Amino acid sequence: MNITLFSSFSPVLVVNDLEMARNVLIKDFDYFMDRRTFAMDHTSESNKIASNMLTMITGEKWRKVRSMMSPAFTSGKLKAMAPLIDQVGDEFVDYLGGLADKSEEFSAKEVLTSYTLDCIATCGFGVEAKSFKEPNGLFRKMVQKHSISSIVCSNLGESSFQVLQATGGDKGNRKQMINVMISMIAPSVSKALKLELFDGVSFTRARPILY
Repeated sequence: MNITLFSSFSPVLVVNDLEMARNVLIKDFDYFMDRRTFAMDHTSESNKIASNMLTMITGEKWRKVRSMMSPAFTSGKLKAMAPLIDQVGDEFVDYLGGLADKSEEFSAKEVLTSYTLDCIATCGFGVEAKSFKEPNGLFRKMVQKHSISSIVCSNLGESSFQVLQATGGDKGNRKQMINVMISMIAPSVSKALKLELFDGVSFTRARPILY
C-alpha cells in the first residue's frame, strides 16, 4: 500500500509496492530519473558547483553526466578498488578492536560514516582521510559540512525544531540548515536572498581535489 504525505506544501508519494518500485527504478526509469531539486541562486561559487552535481541536475544534462561517469564503475574498475577497500576495512577492524578492548561505547553511525568516507576518499580521490585515527581531521570536517541537506531529507516527518536539533550545536551548520529549509519551503525567497545551500569555505578547500 502506497502512502501520501506532504513535504512542506508539496504532496509526496511513498511507494511501498515492490512491483511498482521495480517499475519506477528499472523498467520505467526514463520517466522518473529526476530527483528533487533545490532552488538556488547561482552567483555564489558553492551554489554554482552544487547545481552541477549529478544529484542536482535533471533531464538530458543528467543523462550526459551519468554516461560520462559510467566507465568509472565497470567490473574491472571495481575489482581494482577492492584492495583499497580491504585496506580501509583492516583499519576499521583495528579501530573496533581497540574499542572492544576498552569496553568503550561508540556511535555506530559515526563509525560507519568514517568507514564510508575513507573508502570514498581513497578510491575516488586518492586521498587517505584517516578518519579513524584523525576524527577531527580537515577532510572529514569539510565533508560533514556538506551532509546537512541529508539531515533535512531524513527528518522530513519531524518538526522544524527537531530538524534543527539534528545539526548539533554548530552555528554554521544551523545557518546552513535554515537556508536549506527556506529553499524547500519558499524557493522564490531563497533565490531573492541569494542564500548559499552549501558551505562556501569547504567548497573552496575541496576545489583543488575536484578540479
